[in-house]
Amino acid sequence: MRGMETPPDFSQYPRPNLGGGFGSGGRGYRGPGVYFDYIGDSWKMVQKNMGVYVVGTLIYLVLNQIINLPFQFISNTLMYGNPVGAKMTTPGEFPAMNYAMIPVAILIYLIPYAVISVISLGISLCGLEEADTGSTSLNTMFSGFKNFVNVAVTSLLYVLAIYVGMLLCIVPGFFVAGAFAFAPIIAAKEGLGPIQSMQRSYEYLKPHAWNYFGFLFVSGLVGCLGVLACCVGVLWTMPIINIGLALHYREFRGPGNQGYVAPTI
Repeated sequence: MRGMETPPDFSQYPRPNLGGGFGSGGRGYRGPGVYFDYIGDSWKMVQKNMGVYVVGTLIYLVLNQIINLPFQFISNTLMYGNPVGAKMTTPGEFPAMNYAMIPVAILIYLIPYAVISVISLGISLCGLEEADTGSTSLNTMFSGFKNFVNVAVTSLLYVLAIYVGMLLCIVPGFFVAGAFAFAPIIAAKEGLGPIQSMQRSYEYLKPHAWNYFGFLFVSGLVGCLGVLACCVGVLWTMPIINIGLALHYREFRGPGNQGYVAPTI
């Protein structure tokens, strides 16, 4: 009889405001969507765990300079014959440049970019771990190196896709930025190759691409507000966009607990 049917088992479904990750410390699960209040949630996470997010951002900024500097010297030497860059010229005169070395210089820049992109993603990985478990550490910031090639190449494809979209009257670049935003974190957490990561992100975000670009834009503006606080404030505001990405990815991926069972409607 229909009235005697066994109802669906929702016992393992993580409800809002309850633990949705491993153990009882994780966040609740709201499901796929774009949530602008995650900007505030990200800010709260930064304030709660400054030892990871603020220090991690400082580490990222310092390593960014250290890693880029020697490659900058190499590139300048190839392009201008001078490690510090173009020599001073008279007004209206272009500096002497070895244009044949431009492709080589671009390839050289890919090396530090690959490393920096993985370190930058580390803030998102910390945010994802905290959302799943209730805690995280600086060690997680470097966990993306386990899938270094996939993450680096995927990050490069993401940037190139945005660049191509911008060339097509700018607006398509906004859609691309929203639709493929999850690709690097997918490569890091799911171990997929660059193309598969881009495809998975597109599957997740295609219906939400414009809204998610809006989230990236607004959270990016908030991240820039730190410059107004004598530039030091960026250590607190810069992680917001990375953490927000992690929180949204988790809503599309589903909570991290192994016992998660989606409800039957």
